[in-house]
Amino acid sequence: MKQTFIKSLCLACLMLISVNALADTEVTIGYLKYSLSGNTATVIGYTAELPKDLEVPSTIEYNGLTFSVTTIGNKAFQNSSILETVILPESVTSVGGFWGCKQLKSAILKGAEYIQSNSFYECSSLQWIDLGPRLSKIDQSAFHNCSSLSYLVFPSTLSWIYGSVVGWPFDGCDLIQNAIFLGKYTFSINSNVKKYTLTDIITWANNSFNYTGSAPVYSYTNNLPAGFKPVNEASWPVLDKNAGTYSINIPMTFANDNMSFEVEIPYEYTINPITLKAKVKDATREYGDDNPEFKAEFSGFIKDEDESVLTSKGTYNTLATSKSDIGTYDITLSDAKAKNYVFEYEKGTLTITKASLSAMVKKTSKEYGDDNPEFSIEYYGLKNGETEPAWTSAPRIETDATKTSIVGVYPVSASNGVPKNYELDEIVSSTLSITAAPLTIKAKTYIWKLDEDMPELTLTYEGFKNDETSEVLTKQPVVTTTATKDSEPGDYEVSVSGAEAENYSISYVNGILKVIEGDPVTTEDIITIKDIGKTTWCSKYDLDFTNVEGIKAYTATGYNNITKTIWLTRVMEVPAGTGILVKGDAGTYKIPHAEVQSAYANWFVGNLGETISISATDGDKTNYYLSGKDGSFVSVNGNANIGKNKAYLQLPTSVFGGTRSIGISYDDEDGTTSIKNLTPALTEGEGVWYTLQGQRVAKPGKGLYIHNGKKIIVR
Repeated sequence: MKQTFIKSLCLACLMLISVNALADTEVTIGYLKYSLSGNTATVIGYTAELPKDLEVPSTIEYNGLTFSVTTIGNKAFQNSSILETVILPESVTSVGGFWGCKQLKSAILKGAEYIQSNSFYECSSLQWIDLGPRLSKIDQSAFHNCSSLSYLVFPSTLSWIYGSVVGWPFDGCDLIQNAIFLGKYTFSINSNVKKYTLTDIITWANNSFNYTGSAPVYSYTNNLPAGFKPVNEASWPVLDKNAGTYSINIPMTFANDNMSFEVEIPYEYTINPITLKAKVKDATREYGDDNPEFKAEFSGFIKDEDESVLTSKGTYNTLATSKSDIGTYDITLSDAKAKNYVFEYEKGTLTITKASLSAMVKKTSKEYGDDNPEFSIEYYGLKNGETEPAWTSAPRIETDATKTSIVGVYPVSASNGVPKNYELDEIVSSTLSITAAPLTIKAKTYIWKLDEDMPELTLTYEGFKNDETSEVLTKQPVVTTTATKDSEPGDYEVSVSGAEAENYSISYVNGILKVIEGDPVTTEDIITIKDIGKTTWCSKYDLDFTNVEGIKAYTATGYNNITKTIWLTRVMEVPAGTGILVKGDAGTYKIPHAEVQSAYANWFVGNLGETISISATDGDKTNYYLSGKDGSFVSVNGNANIGKNKAYLQLPTSVFGGTRSIGISYDDEDGTTSIKNLTPALTEGEGVWYTLQGQRVAKPGKGLYIHNGKKIIVR
């Protein structure tokens, strides 16, 4: 859809006025009457077509806005002789207004949090009510003389009723015999009412089981009255089959013929473990090694279970350590654990044998220009946590590489040493790898004013070794940029590439060339007015009409839906892209370009591109073009062509639909002056007031109005 209004501060003000105008508005939608405030709606009444079975909507639409229905007013359905059933949506949190509905038999409150005073007063036919899962407050006489109620289910969220723990809101509800309280809060309704809490709903038959490998089965008695039965038993959680003591809450859904409710019932039960035998296996290791991973054989598993059910294979203990002499040592097991078993243990034997040792020089590397690293030997077979053996004769490590050696691979050797406690045949030689050092070549950020010479593009270097400079590069870097004298102002990348060096690994950081404009060039628009004395215009530049003789510029600031007239307001500064009407004697005029900060609410739509074709309507708007015959605005019949740098009018179809020609009222010719502010409070005797749509109002609130020929903002 084409944009109707210029996005501006004025548009924001008009939108705010439109929203505020809906505050505290009473409307009728469907069967119900509402009071609108902010973005919410309260049901305040009903029409004669009210059905006996009513479901209140969660939202309503009015004047293009969406309102959430949150409240049933305290007189909304008072004394209705029609209503028999009602369903309130989750959005309604405050409930009132059913006082004296003597035909009302059932009610479902999906989202109620507060039931107001006298809400269901004298609803003598009300047989049952679903209070929903969120109710927290019940006020005075809410269910007074609801003499047909036989039971009530109060949600866990309930925390307050009028009269503290005494059920005054239920005076006269003499048929109520059972009350189910799903939370901690309870109260007395009358002497005949039996109260049911979470601990009263279910009685469990068995709480202790022996482990069998299968989950035990529920066994219980349902204590609820009034036909309430569990209806979701198939979805109750399966009990744990493993040994232990458990406390769980079982989500249950109970229902009778009228309603259902959900509750979590606590259940505690115990499953006892059985005995499992564990025999430690014999093991062997070399001298000086850590003890191996000990293992055991387990027997006595139930059904098809095996060691995978163990939660801990226990702790193995032996006197043998890595420094222990060769020989045999006992291995014992303790603290094995399984969810469903207790253990009996049998020990095993550890046998320690002799060990051997081998070694090699570790491979190393360094960057070009660095000192040689510290060489070391890697050992295979060291015992007792040693990092190297104790030497009778230590080995000597040698290499030909130095700090200035070029990139390459150099041998590193070690003469055989003689260890004290190990048998070592030889130390295997290795290598030192010298890798290229990292070198970073960076371009900088430069600024180029287009009427000056391009700046010199220089580079910086980071990473040279051994006091070397860029002279050691075997190929110098190349600096390029796409910016030229013909480039538009903006940021252009400065690219660096192409350098090569024997001992360096080169990376690049590109720079930025910021191209800025030279001295500004003054330009102007040429507007031609023909013999009808007016034309429309839309420029891609900001225009200044302040010092232009013989011509005036106007924006369309409002309309009157009674006289079918648009109001044109004279403007001096016009932002780029703004549609305007230009009036003056026939001729050609030069309009200077200038920086403009102004913005307007405007019914003109500008066309900056080539000639376009517009249809009669655009969404909910009717299109009008300036007629070249008589200089009036005429509604589009079929399609009309709008030229480049021209403008046309878009007016609400609901106001101007079917109107062929639109009248024009100039603010500097008919006495309607520019907008003024009016802060003091207004009275009905101060003259006639109109909205910008031409609607007469007796006492204006905040907003933009026409009064005594002037546009006035009431704050």
